[in-house]
Amino acid sequence: MSMKELLFSLKYRREGDAYFYWKVGVMTRAGVNAKTFPKNPEAASPELFEKKKSARMPDWLVDDYQKKLNEKFKRKEE
Repeated sequence: MSMKELLFSLKYRREGDAYFYWKVGVMTRAGVNAKTFPKNPEAASPELFEKKKSARMPDWLVDDYQKKLNEKFKRKEE
């Protein structure tokens, strides 16, 4: 097995049908026994979904944006 195949199988192993149905069964049983239950599937089983990536704006771009906003509001005040 090549490295690419290994990474592929490890990534998609958790998303198989058998695991999904097992997780649904476990969460259903937990929902019956628990007082609170997650409202969306991402909260119930985060390992089945890709993590959301957030891009951070570079500092130099933030500074430039803030300068432009300040100039814009100074013009409106006058």
